[in-house]
Amino acid sequence: MSLKSQLIKAAVASALAIGPVSEALAELPEVKVGAGMRTSFTSTDFDVSDGEGGTDSESISDFALNSARIYLSGKASENIGFMLNTEYNSNDEEIRVIDAAAQFSFAGGMHNIWVGRFLPPSDRANLYGPYYASNWAVYQDGVQDGYPFETEGRDDGLMYWGQYDKVKFSIGAFDVSGLTTGDSDTLLASRVQVDFWDAEDGYYLNGTYYGEKDLLAIGVAAQTADAGDAYSLDFLLEKKLGNSGVVTVESEYAVYDGL
Repeated sequence: MSLKSQLIKAAVASALAIGPVSEALAELPEVKVGAGMRTSFTSTDFDVSDGEGGTDSESISDFALNSARIYLSGKASENIGFMLNTEYNSNDEEIRVIDAAAQFSFAGGMHNIWVGRFLPPSDRANLYGPYYASNWAVYQDGVQDGYPFETEGRDDGLMYWGQYDKVKFSIGAFDVSGLTTGDSDTLLASRVQVDFWDAEDGYYLNGTYYGEKDLLAIGVAAQTADAGDAYSLDFLLEKKLGNSGVVTVESEYAVYDGL
């Protein structure tokens, strides 16, 4: 019998002797996978010249995949998690990483530190984005979104955020391209939010909860860099009306000074 055969048999015998790995040792970290898609259909009627001084009516109909996202998140341990989100954008037909962060959580989620790429502390509309807004064209309202970003409102940096019952506080430092020189610049960002009725858990927000919560939330955010500053005050009221539906009122006041 060759040495190789003896080694193989010995390895098999050792595996049989050890027996099956316990379920506790074999358990893998929890990973959540999600996906989202925004698609639209547009039909346009218009008049064109018929070459004889008159006009003909024509129409164009078009389906579009505006964007698509894949979400990955999970926990490596009780206090360490991760987030990785990608997006396909129809404007340039590219797939890019929009969120990639290591997440450290302490005291049952009261204290959190994020490192990587994610949405910095800013106004409510920036923190819920197009997929969690209550309206379709969330960033086509004519109001300037003056925050500098790497992609889809995200920046690369380090942030602390805390959840103190109905009060949320976040502050961080981010590396962004200089708005005037093109060189790297440091952006400091912070936000404070108070929920007077139901509390909103987590860092990212929603534009509406479709009747799951009674909300009266006020948030104040500020960002500053060498190029300038930005400040905002946002307000969201959402009240359940029994079986009659939900009333939602949202408003924001923003000042962009150089950003």
